[in-house]
Amino acid sequence: MLRGLPDVERTLRGRLSAIYDFNKQASLRSTLSQDLLDKQGGATLQTSARYEFLISSRTEIGLAAGFTLADSTYMRSYMGVPTSAAGVTTALPAYRPGAGMHSTHLGLEVKTLVSDRWVLFGGVGYQQLRGDARRSPLAVKPDSYNVSIGLAYRCCR
Repeated sequence: MLRGLPDVERTLRGRLSAIYDFNKQASLRSTLSQDLLDKQGGATLQTSARYEFLISSRTEIGLAAGFTLADSTYMRSYMGVPTSAAGVTTALPAYRPGAGMHSTHLGLEVKTLVSDRWVLFGGVGYQQLRGDARRSPLAVKPDSYNVSIGLAYRCCR
């Protein structure tokens, strides 16, 4: 499907994050991610509301819901089909998305303390493309799911 489309160049991204805690359980998190080398990677702003609660003294569940906004550079690089390629090097039609809503997401995460320093975590997530991203001819599957599991070591406490 991507054959005939220009490659998206590798780049260096800078991230700036902020978290506002309403209380011990509820928070609002936002991360701005920007292409620092101007390689047509654009910028995104991901924002999510999170609610975490203990189900035991060592285990916590977190629920999250949020959205991602993207500028027109990001949308054109990752969701667009340039007119120079449309019908020439690819069978896809030309598509020039604008800035706006990229996607929405939902997630569930479980963290449990294995010991004072080790944490086992896992989660499931769902993401759905929105707006111009969803209308892109590249968006064959606008819904995506993910599963993660990991083990973390807490040092320096």
